[in-house]
Amino acid sequence: MRRKIRCAMLALAFAPAVPALADELQLTKACDLDAASNHDKARPMGIDGVAFDKIDQKLALPTCQAALAKDPENPRLLFQVGRILDAGTDKAKARVYYAKAVEHGYAIAQYALGLHYESGSGGLAKSDEEAARLYKLAAEQGTPLAQSRLGLFYRDGRGGLSKSDQDAVRLFKLAADQGDDNGEVNLGFFYENGRGRLAKNDREAVRLYKLAADQGNPDGQARLGFSYRDSRGGLTRNDQEAARLFKLAADQGNSAGQVALGFFYEEGRGGLKKSDQDALRLYKMAADQGDSDGQFDLGLLYENGRGGLKRSDQEAARLYKLSADQGNAFALGRLGFFYGDGRGGLAKNDQEALRLFKLSADQGNSAGEAGLGLSYENGLGGIEKDDQEARRLYKLSADQGNAFALGRLGFFYRDGRGGLAKNDQEAVRLFKLAADQGDGGAEVGLGFFYASGRGGLAKNDQEAVRLYRLAADHGDRDGEAGLGFFYETGRGGLARNLQEALRLFRISAEKGNADGQNNLGLMYANGEGVRQDYAEAVKWYRKAADQGHAEAQSNLGDMYEGGYGVPQDDSEAAKWYRKAADQGHAAAQEQLTRLENVGRDRKAADRKAAEWAAFSRDAQKLVCLSVDDFIVRYGKAMRLSLNTEKKIVMDSDGLSFTYRETDTTISWGRHGEIVDLLFNLDRTTLRLHIEGLGAAVYQCRKDQPQL
Repeated sequence: MRRKIRCAMLALAFAPAVPALADELQLTKACDLDAASNHDKARPMGIDGVAFDKIDQKLALPTCQAALAKDPENPRLLFQVGRILDAGTDKAKARVYYAKAVEHGYAIAQYALGLHYESGSGGLAKSDEEAARLYKLAAEQGTPLAQSRLGLFYRDGRGGLSKSDQDAVRLFKLAADQGDDNGEVNLGFFYENGRGRLAKNDREAVRLYKLAADQGNPDGQARLGFSYRDSRGGLTRNDQEAARLFKLAADQGNSAGQVALGFFYEEGRGGLKKSDQDALRLYKMAADQGDSDGQFDLGLLYENGRGGLKRSDQEAARLYKLSADQGNAFALGRLGFFYGDGRGGLAKNDQEALRLFKLSADQGNSAGEAGLGLSYENGLGGIEKDDQEARRLYKLSADQGNAFALGRLGFFYRDGRGGLAKNDQEAVRLFKLAADQGDGGAEVGLGFFYASGRGGLAKNDQEAVRLYRLAADHGDRDGEAGLGFFYETGRGGLARNLQEALRLFRISAEKGNADGQNNLGLMYANGEGVRQDYAEAVKWYRKAADQGHAEAQSNLGDMYEGGYGVPQDDSEAAKWYRKAADQGHAAAQEQLTRLENVGRDRKAADRKAAEWAAFSRDAQKLVCLSVDDFIVRYGKAMRLSLNTEKKIVMDSDGLSFTYRETDTTISWGRHGEIVDLLFNLDRTTLRLHIEGLGAAVYQCRKDQPQL
């Protein structure tokens, strides 16, 4: 019907009998019917307006150009010609017409030209300042689109405006009161979060989201979908309705709707069949728009090799960085872990990891809190080790359901750390919560409890193997080492398989796991599943020992003591035994005690041998000396003298000498040892006896040099 009316108007317009004014008015009306904006408050009565994406450029442009030719200064016609061109591909010409309309103070044109300055389209240099100025002019004339847009500029502090939630709320209200869907969504968001001095009010937020969604606003559809998903604003949780709304938003290219719908596909929620491929498609669409959540979720798929993607830490790191650069708390936390582990082509940097964890944690993000807890637990990034602060941060994160934090908190309860009393039952509870989310560390922790029958669990090697395998399948290095142990020992229903054990230990060891390194060293040392190689065993023992692994330290001590793969060195062996013994390693304590005793015995034997050699040399010299000559010759040097009882007395050095002329014996004690020099009567033979060392007889030879 509208097409017929328009054709009739054109026929009248070109009929030569119709007066010029009527011709002009009919052309103008025809242009209004084809190109007037449904948001233009200055459009004539009875004109509904045409949505931007519904403009038929080929039909509307000739009509409006003809109308404008009749009335070249008409701001509405200038705007509408610009709008037609804008809906097509000629943005540069469009902004020229907008500018001419702006010269007449036309409000909707001010808004439209502001959009061009904000995006830098139509050949204009991007300028938030000029955009803000134009939005302000239009907003002051009551244009709801401009009011909503200007409100966003105040919210974000853009275009030279001071950040002001209060001004943003004022403008959003003005727009919403006129039924503007963008104003409704933005005002709803402020009610949802209690911003701009508004009391937090989920019900009011949901009401506003519904008003916007009913107008087809994709942001309103997405926000209302979140409310159904999370049971907010008095709504009963309804994943199906949430999925429907997310799809409506996503189909309009709304990135938030795309991400939310992608997550539902990933989880198989809202009546949707689980599909990583559909999730990937949607995340990619959002990421390509620069959506930080889309970038993060796409990064997770690359990190885990899902959705048909080949696992790629490099691509994951790239996407996390793009997202983190926008302040995304989840990406900041994940990127922190990548820097901490030196993954994705990033150099290991604990300081950068700490910085990212703090930024994430400051937003209350559980991943950031967990990462910051890890930094405090291990004293990374230049901060002091602090188990209490680590425990506090892990609890904050665990209270939000973070799997990694639940697992770490479980280990703290298991070991009684961070001010917590040891509690195996609580550790098991936390490990189960984390393991149910697929956390590899918690799977390992729970597997250990099943293997040892602790925490109220019945000993169950099969369940331990299942959990270690799950962790290993996630690439968890502790899980790989644990599963390797079960293959090595043939427990948990597994046939003994040294090659598989060796493979798992090597994978784990190369990732830096100390248990894996120690066990790999053992296999090389014992020649199990591999050719015996002591040097290779020492290499892996040392890697684990340098991480403080007590068993590896003890094993490295064994290698040094026995000279296996390294030069024999008792002092180096004692050093490593001592390190292990200080951690309570019983075998190392025994080895250290034994080695220290052997060392003392060796030193005593060496000292006695040296003393015997010295006395032997002296005895050979003394054999031809009489006792009197001995006293005369050595008494002064040795501070010896004969007392009235003919007892040779020495006053220092713990030495005492006695001379008994009847049996021609000189005896003296040195540090508790008795040394006897026995001269025969003709002074030609001397017998040397040292208690604890031995005895020898020396003959006086005529050719012997005289003392």
